Amino acid sequence: LALIRVLFRSRTSDDETGWTALAEEAGFVLLLPEQSPYNNPARCFNWFGPMDYRRNLGEPESIRHLVEALVARYPIDRKRIFVTGLSAGGGMTSVMLATHPDIFAAGAVLGGVPYGCATNAFTALPCMKYGNRLVPGPDAWADKVRKAAPPSTAHWPQVAIWHDAGDTVVHPFNALSSMVQWTAVHGIDQHPELNEREGPHRRQGYADASGQIQVELWTTERVGHATPIDADRGCGFDPGTATDFVTDADICATRRIARFWGLVQ
Repeated sequence: LALIRVLFRSRTSDDETGWTALAEEAGFVLLLPEQSPYNNPARCFNWFGPMDYRRNLGEPESIRHLVEALVARYPIDRKRIFVTGLSAGGGMTSVMLATHPDIFAAGAVLGGVPYGCATNAFTALPCMKYGNRLVPGPDAWADKVRKAAPPSTAHWPQVAIWHDAGDTVVHPFNALSSMVQWTAVHGIDQHPELNEREGPHRRQGYADASGQIQVELWTTERVGHATPIDADRGCGFDPGTATDFVTDADICATRRIARFWGLVQ
């Protein structure tokens, strides 16, 4: 098994979100790509760059090479490779899922944006602050993914979307657009077959004709622009000793995502 976790800043330790501990528990391999300050002074991935949101180019190609190096080194099942990230890492996760559905079985976008929300630096900030409201509907969102993927693509990854209702860095409208995009890619409608709550947090699941949930949308409360953890239950570090990008919200996004992918019970 392999999980590609795209860190959007090098100072964000993966231990804080619980992925390292979970990998040790469940026995899968982690690859942790980080941005170079030469590519972006803020060390954020350029999910909007004209050379960085297309297959075989830029940062997606660099990440693909890292994946191939990992597969060559460890006995990894190519059908069980996953990708996730927060913020700009979430944006790059959307890019990797759209451009490389032949590599990734599933992904999770946390506090991120849908693929094709912006296509240059000038449209990136409006996308983050307001969401791209000019895309006419599900088919148009899905076409962005289909045009980015190899023409022969027959299998599309499962996608988990996590976004806080009060996120002031990346507007929650982006989560709705991501849900619309990936349900349309899978050929399913935007009416959830599953609607449940865990405390103040809401999970909606969108299933295909066989009943398999292909897209899930988590709308959290009081998390902000961060990964929700549950420090009391061994998921991530106490936020008092961590960075600003995790919030103890009594729910472990990391374990929930891993369960959705079938990595843990």
